[in-house]
Amino acid sequence: MQKLAAEVDGNEVAMAAKLRTLGFSCTPASKSVAFECVRFGCQKPIIGLGSLLQWTVSRFDVVSGKTVFSGAAVNYSWSARCIPMNDIEEAQQRFLSRQG
Repeated sequence: MQKLAAEVDGNEVAMAAKLRTLGFSCTPASKSVAFECVRFGCQKPIIGLGSLLQWTVSRFDVVSGKTVFSGAAVNYSWSARCIPMNDIEEAQQRFLSRQG
């Protein structure tokens, strides 16, 4: 995360482009919408159902004249199951639209 942030030097459009190549969905680059990207994945156990994994990248307000990006990861363990592969993009877009 820090390496990507350094490469884009606070540029949201560049950060979104890099994250999209990694399977993330991002909010449109706009001053009226908070910048956020999300990616869902699945941790598959040897036996049983898998658990939902979520990675998010958000923008914090400008600090010391620079835009700061922050990343987080969540393993929902038993509380949320994996999303079928063909539904991931739609689920990511629904997650991002909750901002509205």
